[in-house]
Amino acid sequence: MKEPRSYTEKNKRVQIEFNTIQVFLNLILLLYLHYFTRQEKCQNYDYEQFIESLITNQTFKNIFIKQINDIQESFCLIQFENNIEQIKLLLNNLKKSESFANDEHQNNNQINIPYNDKLINQNNENHQFKQIKNNTDKNAQQENLFNSKLNQPLDLNLNNKDQQTIQNKQKIKEIETYEENQAKINQSTDQKKQSQSIIGIDLGMKYSSVCIYRNGQVEIIKNEYGSIRTPSIVAISNDEFLVGEDAKNQAILNPQNTFQNVKRIVGKRYSDPMVQLQMKNVSYEIVNNTNKPYIQVSEYQGQSPKQFSPEYIQAKIVSKLKKIAEDYLGFEVKKAVISVPVTFNDAQKQATKDIGTIADLDVVSIITESKAAALAYGLDYSQEKKNVFVINFGGGTLDISVVAVSKNKFYDITHAGESFLGGEDFDQSLVNYFKFKIKASKNIDLSNDKEAIQKLQIEAQRVKEALSEKEEVNIQINDVIKGFHFIDNINRQRFEAINEGLFNRIKTALKTAFEESNLDIKDIHEVILVGGLNRIPKIQEIIQEFFKGIPIRKDRINDELICAGAAIRGGIISQKMPYKYIQIIEVERTSISFGVETVGGYMSKIIPKGTIYPTKLSKKYTINHDYQEEILIQIYQGESYRTLDNEKIGEFILSGIQRAKKQIPQIEVTFELDLNGILDVTVIDLDTKSQQKHIVTTNKMRSSQEEIEQQKENNKREQEKLSYKRESTIRVLDLYINRYQNQFQSSDFEKLWSKDELDSMKAMISAISKWFQQNKNDKKIKTQEFEEQLQNFKRIEQKIKEKIKQMENPSEVKEYL
Repeated sequence: MKEPRSYTEKNKRVQIEFNTIQVFLNLILLLYLHYFTRQEKCQNYDYEQFIESLITNQTFKNIFIKQINDIQESFCLIQFENNIEQIKLLLNNLKKSESFANDEHQNNNQINIPYNDKLINQNNENHQFKQIKNNTDKNAQQENLFNSKLNQPLDLNLNNKDQQTIQNKQKIKEIETYEENQAKINQSTDQKKQSQSIIGIDLGMKYSSVCIYRNGQVEIIKNEYGSIRTPSIVAISNDEFLVGEDAKNQAILNPQNTFQNVKRIVGKRYSDPMVQLQMKNVSYEIVNNTNKPYIQVSEYQGQSPKQFSPEYIQAKIVSKLKKIAEDYLGFEVKKAVISVPVTFNDAQKQATKDIGTIADLDVVSIITESKAAALAYGLDYSQEKKNVFVINFGGGTLDISVVAVSKNKFYDITHAGESFLGGEDFDQSLVNYFKFKIKASKNIDLSNDKEAIQKLQIEAQRVKEALSEKEEVNIQINDVIKGFHFIDNINRQRFEAINEGLFNRIKTALKTAFEESNLDIKDIHEVILVGGLNRIPKIQEIIQEFFKGIPIRKDRINDELICAGAAIRGGIISQKMPYKYIQIIEVERTSISFGVETVGGYMSKIIPKGTIYPTKLSKKYTINHDYQEEILIQIYQGESYRTLDNEKIGEFILSGIQRAKKQIPQIEVTFELDLNGILDVTVIDLDTKSQQKHIVTTNKMRSSQEEIEQQKENNKREQEKLSYKRESTIRVLDLYINRYQNQFQSSDFEKLWSKDELDSMKAMISAISKWFQQNKNDKKIKTQEFEEQLQNFKRIEQKIKEKIKQMENPSEVKEYL
């Protein structure tokens, strides 16, 4: 037998020791033996010829290489052929074993040899591959080529070396073609899986998080700092947007350009009383832009002033979460489920979808925070029938949902809550308390000092959280203003007294949700607490008092529960999870009442707040004047009994009504509200059948599609700019390090410096190089830190220029500039 041939392939081949692959070789060969015995060829088959044909058989090689790829990136065919003698020995031993041959001949349906589950599965995958490639003519021809060579032996004793070389090249080409086809199918499968991936986002007011459901479980994704929670803070510094921890860390020094609690003004009108209240509590400027609240900064990239929509600012947070997920998963994310408070109205939900669009995400579903928490928690008992109160108390809102779980169905019975009641409000109460104490003791008014207020807010949040664990906490804020340190203490009793009004609002919200559920206390099976504010002992006391005797689950207070529920919802939509049979029965309820104006300026509600929609409701009216031929229909939304305090959203005139005395004509007004918030108003005179239709878009606060697309492009451009700036800075710094490390090794270059100067600069370059190697791939390191290191080289460069100027013959070292 000639020496084994040496194959040259495109890709680098990794040699694998025979003892590493021997088990796989044995199993595969035995499987092929089993195939031939089933064909009743075993007894009279020439094993010498069989092993030769097996090695030349393209299909066998491809399957074998596929197994080896599970261990290494590639397989060396040289090593494969180096072991022909060992393989022959194995086959000869099997040939001598009468029991093997007899057992196989007696029972062609069973084979009594050990097998490897993974091997069987991989072979099944290969069979599926054959079925797939038969769908195309090209691959069908390739399959025929493989089959035609099934029993063609490899002649290792060919006299014609050229012919042998041609055969070898043909076989290599066959392998490469097969591998390329298989790689394309694997790539197509991976792309399909990636396109179906849907992340879950908890877009909270204080913190946000991102999760994904895959491989049968929810994965909570950590940011670059190793935390599952990213602060919902955005800032502008040096004409760049900062998000999360980076924005939080500079908040005290840059309060007017640091944007927190923006979630509270998303989807609202500038004239909304809650927006006006929020303006008093934030350090940044909120301005009126066509009755929409916009955030204004004094200057941004040459524009003075510059305004941003709340949706654009929130999209920066979502973009950050999207990037965190993509870095973790290793591929681009295109779809998301985002959670919102149950108190969000249609305009706020639509604004949340727009936020996703601006962040280059397709928001496939909006899920309420309480329902997300119930879903994440409820998988444990989804087969049981239960009514569950979910109390989600986070940074900005109090959400209370009553969810019925029965036979894998989640049904929202009712929900209630407070859209402006959360951790932020408790923080603000403490800030007001601090301001009062400072003014009373030092006669210092901090109301208009934004930097001082920022310091008070940070301390207020710390004190609030600490009082959940301790009875008393020390307060210490250094340099509230220059030269003044605020030092005090507060106990839990004082904290509860300061926030008595907020605690009473919690009791009212619980009572409202319970009454609207139409359930008895005995019908409630469990209460689930979600959100960090539920850690406050007084809140737990209120809930326990209200739900006496009902099990209260506190183990799910963890903030990631909402994010997990959103990810599970994404898993259901993408059909990636085993709970495909779970049904989330969507129940949308109107967050505001709709009606018409009647005589005296009174509001007649046709669709009350809390009505399940889509819906169609009607009311009958009459005229107020004799022989009236037309009537003005004015449509309002709001809760006040007077239209003056509500918002007009449309009007039109109905003509051709019956000429009659007042009170006689019967006018029927029908409101039909669809899932998109479109209100279809139909007015008909029941006598003359004269009618008029009018379509009203209830969400008048939504930005136009053109505005949304423009904001999306702006956000994408800014993200790319930041990414490019970081990459280019790192690349240039790397070039500088290599350049100066080489230059300072040159004897000619060393003549420029004294020994002390040379040692100092070499040490500096060495330190920078070491730092760079340790941190160049660390996402926690800011671009600014790389820029600072780059400036060190700029200073070295300047020193070199100065040295050269002092030389009598600078041309000798001109190359070093």
